[in-house]
Amino acid sequence: MRRVGVGLVLLCVTLLSGCANLKAVRGFAEETRRISEAFDPMLGQAVEQCRLAFLHRRVYTTDAPLSGFDAEAAWQRATQSCRPIEDSNGTAQAMSRALADYASQLMALADDGSGGSGGTEAIGENHEALAGKLEQFQDAPRDQLGAIGNLLRFVSRGASARSKQEAIAEALGHEEAVGALADALVVHAERVHGAYLRQRLADQDVLADALRSETASPTSSRLWLMDLHAQTRLLAERQQSIARLRAAVAQMKVALHDLRTHLTTLSAQERWVEVRKLGREVRGLHRQLGQAF
Repeated sequence: MRRVGVGLVLLCVTLLSGCANLKAVRGFAEETRRISEAFDPMLGQAVEQCRLAFLHRRVYTTDAPLSGFDAEAAWQRATQSCRPIEDSNGTAQAMSRALADYASQLMALADDGSGGSGGTEAIGENHEALAGKLEQFQDAPRDQLGAIGNLLRFVSRGASARSKQEAIAEALGHEEAVGALADALVVHAERVHGAYLRQRLADQDVLADALRSETASPTSSRLWLMDLHAQTRLLAERQQSIARLRAAVAQMKVALHDLRTHLTTLSAQERWVEVRKLGREVRGLHRQLGQAF
């Protein structure tokens, strides 16, 4: 029994992606999945936030008499104004799900119980149709559309390699596309969510001045001023979330590059250096999200 145990340990050490090696891959996959989750609150609220920014300006700064204020008409105008964001945001959410499924696919390949075989089945939804939508997605890098398309096919169909080692190498080989996909999501978050935050913060003083000029209900105006103050603090926290997200994606790309370029030494302790840094960035990101949303 002792000889068998020693033999298994030796076998584990000599395989390209042996038992100890795969811990760094699993750690990277888990942190990447958590990064994909971090996009959810920003993308999930983008359209609603756009409407609110439009409506806040309309409610606080209009000179029209109250008798002429049409809430439904204002809502319809806000919805129409935010339609482009709604369209692009749907694509961004699909991209975020694709990143999550890539991480799950890599996690499955690196799982201790998956034996020595590759050729895994797809995890999650079919993302191949998303490739066509990226042509109209302004935040996707034009020179990386082909690579992202290949990544989406990989995520949708699963690894084609026959051995676990080759399948992990195949997954890590999509390094460039994974980075491009995540970068496009960060750019989208900065362009849509970040622009909303900047506009709202710029509007806060205007809205507060409008409230201070009210004379009909000073108590109500004071309550709204307190609400505006609380909103301002929250908006500032959300701005920090975007910065944290950008830093986490940057470290994700560094960790993935380190794994892909050291396939034959994945068991080395050095492989944990960048993955641990990634873990710290992701933990900081989720702490910030907890404060901001």
